[in-house]
Amino acid sequence: MSLKPIIFREYIGSKDGSKHLNFPVHIINNKVKEFHFILAFAKESYQNNKGSGIFTASWDLTAFNLESIKNLKKDHPNVKVIVSIGGPKDVTLFNIDERNAWLSNATKSLTDIISHYNIDGIDINYETILSNIDDFVFCIGGLINQLKEEKIITLASIAPSEAVHSHYNLLFNAYKKYIDWVDYKFYGHFLPSKEQFKELYNKLSSDYPSVLLGQITVMFSTLARS
Repeated sequence: MSLKPIIFREYIGSKDGSKHLNFPVHIINNKVKEFHFILAFAKESYQNNKGSGIFTASWDLTAFNLESIKNLKKDHPNVKVIVSIGGPKDVTLFNIDERNAWLSNATKSLTDIISHYNIDGIDINYETILSNIDDFVFCIGGLINQLKEEKIITLASIAPSEAVHSHYNLLFNAYKKYIDWVDYKFYGHFLPSKEQFKELYNKLSSDYPSVLLGQITVMFSTLARS
């Protein structure tokens, strides 16, 4: 029995690794219900290694600007453009100073970015979390909640990995009504057999149960690794 794919996601636009000069429209399959291009990344400013919650667009703005995003979405109705925050382990830490200030700054700065670039959603992609788990859930959950409630975004995804699974799992369970997709990083595991992959997949499906059938899934990330 063949399975019909319902979603495809591609990280794109990173100044460090992307070779694309524009959106690779040739890979878009109009039969796939949702086709996401995830802009990497909106970059956070830090003071004394503490995240301020103030984000700026740091992807390749020459290739992936407002005009290219508008044209992409006009020509391909099944495509959504997402902005990702976080990123590689030692570069973009989640390490806040005061959580209410972080949440206020993050909501404002990301609202400005999302509104200006006609972006559909946000992707949470922190690989290193130094703040305690309660602050992570409060800040990220509060951010997603506010952006959704104020209709700034229509979708939100999280990208857990093995090292920070507990943080993301608690976040999901506290705010699952606002989280649409779980993009788990399978490439962090050594899975030499189909049985081991299936076992991990089933465990994750239990840890991140769907709010609605098919609304939340576990996927491979296409983010290139060095």
